[in-house]
Amino acid sequence: SAGFNPPRLMPRGGGGGGGGAAVEDRAEGSKPHSLWFRTSYFLTRVPALVLLVACCISAPCIYAFLQMNASSDNYLVYLHNADSTNTLRDMRSAFSLGMLDPYQVIVVAGAKDAVNSSAYFEVESSLVQKLLATQHGFADANSFTALSFFMGQNVTYDQFLQYTDPSSAVYATPRAGAYRQKALSKPSPDWSACMVTVETLVDPDSDVIVPFINSVRKILIDLTARSPVPTFPVKAHLFGGYTTTIDVQNALYAVVPIVIGVTVAIVLVIITFSFGSIFLALRLVFTVFTSLCWTYGLMVGVYQPGPIQEGFKVLTPSLKYSSGIYWLIPVMAFSILVGLALDYDIFLMSRVVEFRMLGWSDRASVCLAVDKSGYIISAAGLIMSVSFAGLLMPDTTCLNQYGFILFIGVAIDTFIVRPVLVPAVVTLASHTGSDVNWWPRKMPEVALTPEEEERALRAGLWEPIRLDAAGRPV
Repeated sequence: SAGFNPPRLMPRGGGGGGGGAAVEDRAEGSKPHSLWFRTSYFLTRVPALVLLVACCISAPCIYAFLQMNASSDNYLVYLHNADSTNTLRDMRSAFSLGMLDPYQVIVVAGAKDAVNSSAYFEVESSLVQKLLATQHGFADANSFTALSFFMGQNVTYDQFLQYTDPSSAVYATPRAGAYRQKALSKPSPDWSACMVTVETLVDPDSDVIVPFINSVRKILIDLTARSPVPTFPVKAHLFGGYTTTIDVQNALYAVVPIVIGVTVAIVLVIITFSFGSIFLALRLVFTVFTSLCWTYGLMVGVYQPGPIQEGFKVLTPSLKYSSGIYWLIPVMAFSILVGLALDYDIFLMSRVVEFRMLGWSDRASVCLAVDKSGYIISAAGLIMSVSFAGLLMPDTTCLNQYGFILFIGVAIDTFIVRPVLVPAVVTLASHTGSDVNWWPRKMPEVALTPEEEERALRAGLWEPIRLDAAGRPV
């Protein structure tokens, strides 16, 4: 035909010479060289089925993720069989859990020597009694050590004066001696503030203590707002154990929805302006969301105690040390996984745009793009996965979880989402009969009929050239 340029007929994987002869050699039922092309081209015959299967896989993964237990268990960070970890296990089995990391209620009276008064004792005693009445299962009478409560009994201000007065009759008693040794260590040096120690009955550094922390904090807020002795205002705070971790965790998790929303908005804007297509940006969000669903769902299934984890324990006995998902892992992994997924998707879609501008259909363009970029993206993804897999080697569950989520996330995006899900979505959208994939951008008309395009693809062409039944250009 007029204007025919032989180099355009170069088959995929072929040399630069031969022109029409190369096409003719490849025309008779030959198949593309790339496995990626064959996979994506085959699956795009049934794009709706591919999306249905993807949604069926996503549903249980989303459910698993919603059941995630964001844990701050210290054993997730410790080395499994280190001497210090084994020592801690022995201590926890020999002593009460609360003794190892007691909580401190800090009562601030403000003025110097204010704690050494009957008003303070009345306020503190009222606080301790309220905690005893409300914290069943978390603390009992033996859990508290304070100026006004010692060894499971109330201590009045008059008793305090007797215990600390060398001339009193009870000063030399064992109880008075123990009181001076333990309870008198609670006030600050200037007696303007005092601590109430609470040794909890449950693990003070685990998720089970969260209701205790929340409840006690509400009580302390009420105490600060309304003191039992109106003429003696105080400020009260809870410290120790899980308090710092839960504050950081709550603050960080409160920001996560904002981070996700801002990330999605920025990605939509950048992709829309880069490719001139709103639908393309929305499609990218969908495929990235699907990849994250599968990744996070698998992580929860493997590392959170449950029926799925029991099956994996047969292959990896170290999973017995995993009591949940370390709270920082999902947040840390999100940005990395989204960034890598966007990179690979943009590499692929840039190729899709190039082929579409040549006149290929959307389906052919995305399959050819998978073919053209398959080895590069696959090699990059494989290298990245292997690098992250190194974090599975340390004897620390926290690092294992981080390595697993990054490894499996990159692998899913590289070997499933990019060559399978993306072509299916693009192909299904093209079935509307319009350029919805590129809206509002205008693309050139498809150069070939479906039959002619099939013939050109079978011939291994990179550009849409019309061939006759014998594989010769017309």
